[in-house]
This record gives sequence, structure tokens and C-alpha cells, in this order.
Amino acid sequence: MGGIDSSNSLASKSLYRYEVSTSKFIKLADMLNGRSGFGCVYSPVNYSIYVIGGQCDDGNTNAVSNKCERYDVQTNKWISISSLSSPAFNPAVCYYVSSSSQNQTAISYLLKFGGKLND
Repeated sequence: MGGIDSSNSLASKSLYRYEVSTSKFIKLADMLNGRSGFGCVYSPVNYSIYVIGGQCDDGNTNAVSNKCERYDVQTNKWISISSLSSPAFNPAVCYYVSSSSQNQTAISYLLKFGGKLND
């Protein structure tokens, strides 16, 4: 997923799924933004992969970005989600589920740690 395309030095939008049974990579829907150096985490609650920040190809330069998006594993589609408050390159990201002691409702969080900020 993502990375730098060696043919043109731009951030890649590519996503592939590895099929263990056939030992083959299958191309899936492209990300909305080509990017490298992003945080990435899977949510088992909504079967989604979240991609956070990174260096994005905005058409002119590969700038550090605050853009975020979500991939729905079941529909093979990407959607844009809320942006970070500031750009981040190589952030660490984790998925956390907490339950409220009052009503036992599960609350899901994505936690973003660090990452190099855009200078």
C-alpha cells in the first residue's frame, strides 16, 4: 500500500491484497491520495483500514500532509475522513476500543502518536 513509485518518484496510490492460497498479489482500489510514510491501522469493528498523514502527492510536490482516509475491506472503496490538526510523516497509529462503565457501550478510537511535523 502506497510508497514511492520508482518510475516517476511520486507517492503511489496502489493497494494490493496478498492471496496466501495462490501466492499472488491482487490489485485493489487505489487510495484517494498517493502517499508514503503514513500511519496505517485496521479496525475489526467496521472492517476498515485507516491511513493517516504521510507524504502525499498533491499534484505539484510530495508534501507532508494532514489528509486521512478509510478503506472499506468489504466494498473495496476509499473515503476521505477528518484531517489531522497538523501534518505528520511516519506517525504511529493504533486502534483502541473502550467500553463505558455506565452503559457498556463500546467506543472506538484511533490514536496517532508523533510523526515528523511539516517544517
